Amino acid sequence: MKKIGSILLAIVLFSMVSINADEKVKVVCTTTILEKFAEEVGGEKVEVISLVQPGVCPAHFDIKPSNVYDVSEASLVLCHGFEPWLDGLISSSGNKDVKKVLLKGSWSTPDSAIQMVEKIKDALSEASPENAEYFNENADKTIEEIRETAESIKKEADTLDVKNIDVICMKWQKEFVEWIGFNIVATYGPPENVSMKEINELTKKKALLVIDNLQSGTKLGSQIASEIGAYHVILTNFPDAVPGTGTLSEMMKYNADQLFNAVKAERETPEETSDTYKITSVILAALCIGIIVLYFRKR
Repeated sequence: MKKIGSILLAIVLFSMVSINADEKVKVVCTTTILEKFAEEVGGEKVEVISLVQPGVCPAHFDIKPSNVYDVSEASLVLCHGFEPWLDGLISSSGNKDVKKVLLKGSWSTPDSAIQMVEKIKDALSEASPENAEYFNENADKTIEEIRETAESIKKEADTLDVKNIDVICMKWQKEFVEWIGFNIVATYGPPENVSMKEINELTKKKALLVIDNLQSGTKLGSQIASEIGAYHVILTNFPDAVPGTGTLSEMMKYNADQLFNAVKAERETPEETSDTYKITSVILAALCIGIIVLYFRKR
């Protein structure tokens, strides 16, 4: 009887280990960039939810009851540190076992993005040690894709000689634009923080492009571009905000293409294509706003 009891106990324990090994790590991310990295690294071993819609500034996010439930079920919460509402959300969830993983810094350049992928891999490996090798393999694939995309972008930037092109840039896109190689002659912050004096100074600058950030609002950038006769280029710093930006690599390629297409348009037929490109920028901005409105209606 003792032998039978020991065998049954071993079977039960083995079953429990198997169940735990198959159980997915539940991860709540504050933004879609963290969501994409967690999905790519975690693969089938994780269940990932993003809280903030990709077209919205995370600092201005409004918590919903469903978000409290999501955090209450999570093992990890991945965040940037610029979400003033997050600690209150975690407290409201009542989840005392959830681990908050702070991922400070930019993801705008390949090197900074790779560092973030590595940190997420480490967090997932700590939460699920039995899957550490799997997470490491996925992280390597993601990093390789980022490097290949970066190499392709830099080659085209060199071909277009962008280092001699003057631009005005929204601050949240500054690192990416500098990494590509453009010459930034001025920057501006979130529109709500920009004074009339600063706007007047910006409109005295000469630049081929005014580079805007979708999530910060694009009205100010459009105004500056119109006044100085520049192309208004709208970039996104979160995946899924516009079609075709489902991963960081896709988003980098999309943003780079917006910049390169504006440069090519100016060089091919400066006067004719300038108006066409500006109209396209307006249409893109309207499309992005439409996507955000539809998202909130569905919610």
